[in-house]
Amino acid sequence: MIKIAIAMRYAVDHSHGYVNKRYYIPKDFKDIADELNYQLFPIISAQSAETLADMCDFLLLPGSIIDIDPAYFHEEKSDSILLNEEFDLYASDKACIEAFRKRNKKILAICGGHQVINVYFGGTLRQGIEGHANNDLHEIVIEEGSQLAKIYGCTRVMVNSHHHHAAGLVGENLRVTARSLDGTIEALEGENILAVQYHPEMMHDTEFFRKYFEA
Repeated sequence: MIKIAIAMRYAVDHSHGYVNKRYYIPKDFKDIADELNYQLFPIISAQSAETLADMCDFLLLPGSIIDIDPAYFHEEKSDSILLNEEFDLYASDKACIEAFRKRNKKILAICGGHQVINVYFGGTLRQGIEGHANNDLHEIVIEEGSQLAKIYGCTRVMVNSHHHHAAGLVGENLRVTARSLDGTIEALEGENILAVQYHPEMMHDTEFFRKYFEA
């Protein structure tokens, strides 16, 4: 059975009249893992990242409500950035990336995870972009022969859009393998890495995950 380590995300819930701080994984990933008979293992710390990197076949970096601090790519914070002093998205994911890269294991990164990958390799982010936050479907153009093209079996597909930042300067050893029609970077690939800006899990695209994890 395929074993996938998934980085936890953090949120603060005020809905019941008190502050409830919680780590979580998005339900869509659990539903897809159940359907495909995969095992998901949440990573809750740098220490558990090392343990799970030994045990699991893949690392999955999902999207995040909390953004990456622009200090990590040497820029000032814009008004669109949402940070939380109790959860450092970049530092948390960096520990996971390094644990799995050390063992030459594959990494799939989605939305916020895609942005973390770019910053990890020395890239930057475009902060506060417009027209990509409403979960609308739009077309992307995929590089022929890329890993993403092999997953889809074509070079033009419709995807969703649920983000307010995007990759800017591309990190070292990464290449752009898909863009939206407005030029926004939608996918990056590198050695043992596939990172997409959109959310295939929210589209319940089980074939995307099956073809990636079972390639």
